[in-house]
Amino acid sequence: MVGAVLFLGERIIARQVCGILLSLAGVVAIVAKGDPHVLLHLDLVPGDLWTLFGCFCWATYSLMLRAHGLLLPALTLMCVTALFGAAAMLPLAIWEWSRLGFAVDTGALFWVVLYTALVPGLIGYRLHAHATAVLGAGRSAVVNYIAPVYASFYGWLLFGERLLPYHLVGGGLVFAGVFLASRARRPSSGPSPS
Repeated sequence: MVGAVLFLGERIIARQVCGILLSLAGVVAIVAKGDPHVLLHLDLVPGDLWTLFGCFCWATYSLMLRAHGLLLPALTLMCVTALFGAAAMLPLAIWEWSRLGFAVDTGALFWVVLYTALVPGLIGYRLHAHATAVLGAGRSAVVNYIAPVYASFYGWLLFGERLLPYHLVGGGLVFAGVFLASRARRPSSGPSPS
């Protein structure tokens, strides 16, 4: 959202700021497992820096999508993005396979790859492009706060993890914040990407 204000001239209103802070509080509640003291003892690992870098890349992609629109048809853009993503990950995959081997159940792997290609891939990218066109880059970014809520839900659904009160409180805060931030008025600047 900061990038949308700085580079695209989008405006942030008080309701959006409240929504962002509410969603952020929900994410913190989930990450901290309802205990603020947990935040003082977080162990940061190199993967956290990779995640931060990934967030920066996603923000840049979203800003470019809003600023320049879809220069390619939506499906073509998604395929090009997937091709460059696969090319970027291939050296890391080869390194991992050389160190750990490739001991994966190919039957289960097929379904994982199929789900990943369809839901976050095809459907997710298309919905993101549409949300960026309708809401603007800043407001559509708020939806990313939902990820820890879905991760908690899938942990319960697929792996038998327990849903605890802090999940429900955090999830409620996140959804309330996303609702507030996305209900703000439409931005007036930038070409439409769809």
